[in-house]
Amino acid sequence: ISSLTKVICAQQCSGRCRGRSPSDCCHSQCAAGCTGPRESDCLVCRRFRDGATCKDTCPPLMLYDPTTYEMKVNPLGKYSFGATCVRKCPRNYVVTDHGSCVRACSSDSQEVEEDGVRKCKKCDGPCGKVCNGIGIGEFKDTLSINATNIKHFRNCTSISGDLHILPVAFKGDSFTRTPPLDPKELDILKTVKEITGFLLIQAWPANRTGLHAFENLEIIRGRTKQHGQFSLAVVGLDITSLGLRSLKEISDGDVVISGNRRLCYADTINWKKLFGTSSQKTKITNNRSEKECKAMGHVCDPLCSSEGCWGPKPKDCMSCRNFSRGKECVEKCNVLKGEPREFIENSECVQCHPECLPQAMNVTCTGHGPGSCVKCAHNIDGPHCVKTCPAGVTGENSTLIWKFADASHVCHLCHASCAYGCAGPGSEGCAVSGPRIPSIATGMVGALLLALVLALGVGLFLRR
Repeated sequence: ISSLTKVICAQQCSGRCRGRSPSDCCHSQCAAGCTGPRESDCLVCRRFRDGATCKDTCPPLMLYDPTTYEMKVNPLGKYSFGATCVRKCPRNYVVTDHGSCVRACSSDSQEVEEDGVRKCKKCDGPCGKVCNGIGIGEFKDTLSINATNIKHFRNCTSISGDLHILPVAFKGDSFTRTPPLDPKELDILKTVKEITGFLLIQAWPANRTGLHAFENLEIIRGRTKQHGQFSLAVVGLDITSLGLRSLKEISDGDVVISGNRRLCYADTINWKKLFGTSSQKTKITNNRSEKECKAMGHVCDPLCSSEGCWGPKPKDCMSCRNFSRGKECVEKCNVLKGEPREFIENSECVQCHPECLPQAMNVTCTGHGPGSCVKCAHNIDGPHCVKTCPAGVTGENSTLIWKFADASHVCHLCHASCAYGCAGPGSEGCAVSGPRIPSIATGMVGALLLALVLALGVGLFLRR
């Protein structure tokens, strides 16, 4: 169709027509030929087909609401499926944050279900990846994490089964020709957040003071247990602290922390808070004595509560005495001074929205979002602080919303006749569609034209 129509089309049709006449041009949304002049008469669409009509884009999923000054769900919104606009993505397809139907999410996203729709959502850190533990699948005949299998745990967030770290890992095994494990490779385990079975550690690098590789471990489920009893066993190490600062639950099974001659802090932990059942017990014996720990200054930070700590730092606390910022305990939040400004929610320091202007010795915000600012850093659109006023945002009936900021940095709607935005009120404030020629350039062009006219005049005069 393309080659045929380009041959027979009138020049002004730009290769899209249904005949030789200039009146036979197709709509600009057509890719080639058509049966009539409208965007619904195209044989093939240039961009997207929405029902019988060709469009630049599918109806947006969100619209700007000028009454609430917020984006809201568009009841007529559609997803793009290839070059077609559809109400729902086909079965077994997922939706991207751009509103497209795809077979699989990108590597930095994972599938989630929201309001009955399967969507791709950006992962907070590494995306979820379940890996077999020691003794399962490819590790069926394996005793411990070692130099040959450690790479299989890269990017794992959940371990289905158990993890064992035994002395053979760092000594190597000549019988199986397994070299010693490089201690640096233990960092691969930092992505692990869940172990469904138990965690057994009987060996650890001598230069490490804590179990750094498991600092992001959040839950040990204990569905399988060592000797049918223990879900966490740390035995015979030279560490000074456990460092399991993210651990929030041990669902089942007992805990044994024993024979770690330099270990402090373990007996400060309120283990019952972590346990999922009332029958779980702890066996914390033959570690460094509480008296020695105190004499050496190996005690919880003063910012920790009485529930104990995993190590000496404010981020090692089980819970905070005053406030928390992320995973770290702090004495106070940046409510009246300091950067970034914060508000307090459930004893946690929460950062104000970036569009809130920091106030001198006064609260900067009262809650979440750009609608809770005391004063805006840039502009204000209704109750919300915004960096720039809405410019060309889709509203109802596919109209574009344009606004300008006045001298007080308040956003106002442009005049209805402004098709490309505006810089001020009324029709005289409308922006032009194309770039204006600067006044200097205009003067130069005028001067050149004047010189040309004078030259032609002189030439004509001399010919006489």
